[in-house]
Amino acid sequence: GVAVIPHRLANPEYAEVVAREFSSLTAENMMKPQYIWTGERTYDFSRGDSIITFAQAHSMQVHGHTLAWHNMQPAWLKQSIESYDSATLENLLREYIQTVVKHYRGKVVSWDVVNEAIDPEGNGMRKSVYQQKLGDDYVVRCHQYAREADPKVLLFYNDYDVAAKPEKLKTIL
Repeated sequence: GVAVIPHRLANPEYAEVVAREFSSLTAENMMKPQYIWTGERTYDFSRGDSIITFAQAHSMQVHGHTLAWHNMQPAWLKQSIESYDSATLENLLREYIQTVVKHYRGKVVSWDVVNEAIDPEGNGMRKSVYQQKLGDDYVVRCHQYAREADPKVLLFYNDYDVAAKPEKLKTIL
């Protein structure tokens, strides 16, 4: 598989290599909340849809990345997230995850549901706004919301430095 950005797929030479060498695409950034979640209940799927279109035209699978992450949040959410109580934030996150997963149901074979929720050194949960407002078990609930939206899609937790930092692996497990 390979991570792609839609505008690069418009380059015929690049697109030809991707189509020839890979069987799976991951949206490098264009399926992250910053690019899809344009308002509390508004969405722009155009960039992610263009990756789906390319993949379908070349009989490729698509891995979605990522539904919930402390980073790359949309500007409107960054500006208002501290003002939301936990119930409001939970409802917004659930609605977002389910809307996105339903939009891509049958087109995306797997999702990184939550990205990098563990402290970089493995000392418990990362102190993100999601963890602070929703609790440590928000990761489980995000996976439940995605499962409700698409019972057949594969769901993953994604992180980095797991093999290099035994404490981080232990915390994840």
